[in-house]
Amino acid sequence: MKNGFTLIELLIVISIASVLTSLSVLSLSNTQHSAYEQSSLEILLSDLKLQQLKSMAGETGLTSTIHEPFGIYFQEENYVLFRGQTYNPSDTDNFAVQLEEPLTFSSVTIPDSELVFAKGSGEITNFIDGQNEIEITNTVTSQQITITLNQYGVISSLAYAQ
Repeated sequence: MKNGFTLIELLIVISIASVLTSLSVLSLSNTQHSAYEQSSLEILLSDLKLQQLKSMAGETGLTSTIHEPFGIYFQEENYVLFRGQTYNPSDTDNFAVQLEEPLTFSSVTIPDSELVFAKGSGEITNFIDGQNEIEITNTVTSQQITITLNQYGVISSLAYAQ
């Protein structure tokens, strides 16, 4: 009687272990992409609200409060927080926020990709119904997130699609 395992038995065990390892790696990868989507979405929504609040209440500095419109300019892989009636790319006060690697703005129907909140009221200036959506796509999972804003700058819809 021989003690030990045959070559066939060892190959079967190794192949089962390989399959289980690859499935767990795929599961972890999907979880990571989902976390990227969620954190980027939360940051974008926070920045939208922050720019609107600055427009309504003014931006308070150390010695004064600045009352003027604030906005967001959308590009394919990032967005820029800016101060003023329109986006000026050479303004040194602009702050660019990069989306996480697999995410892009696949569609922005807002005119000129520029969302400006009115001073005092916080409403979206030059609002056009039907041109008020921001779509983010995960290029790895093809997951799409559509954010719809109303004229008051409130998110009226947040839709997920595959």
